[in-house]
Amino acid sequence: MFIRKIFKFLGLFFIILSLSLTISSTVQSHYQEKQETKLIDTFFAEKTPTQEVPDSASPILMVLEIPKIKLRKPLYSLTSPQNNVDKNIEILTPSKMPNEPNSNLILAGHSGNAQNAYFNDLDKLSLNDEIIIYYDKVYYYQLTDIKEIPKTGTMSVNLNPDINRLTLVTCKKNDLHTQLVFTATLSSTKKLPN
Repeated sequence: MFIRKIFKFLGLFFIILSLSLTISSTVQSHYQEKQETKLIDTFFAEKTPTQEVPDSASPILMVLEIPKIKLRKPLYSLTSPQNNVDKNIEILTPSKMPNEPNSNLILAGHSGNAQNAYFNDLDKLSLNDEIIIYYDKVYYYQLTDIKEIPKTGTMSVNLNPDINRLTLVTCKKNDLHTQLVFTATLSSTKKLPN
């Protein structure tokens, strides 16, 4: 009888612990989303973030938007501790910014079940889907290529003097040895919204 009560107590304890951890994670995720929304609002309020290391109120360098999968995330300066794939979507160092000739902005993000799996839905994209970068202007890219490549820790950067590109890289779901590489070509630009 006593042992049964202990097992019931332990079972109830673990259920309550599990629920509190789930609620805590949900609250933390909601708080992070609110903070990112504030950062993005500050970014757009400033209208002309053109420096690599922001010296203004907004610590973000640019904003990535992929309408089809309802993704809108701030991207941080290359020198920021927030520019880290384990915290956010990372701008990789061989990148050239969208306003540079022959640019290739290369972004890496996790996929999977973790809270930081911001590229989890990239596999839902199709050729010709739109990807938007808000930087010193609004850059509209059209998805032109989707590849699976071996995950080796390195990747060749495809540069073409006549084409500005955006490259998104993530791991293939349920495959530790393969990466998905999404290449998009610049289709148009316009001024940042007021």
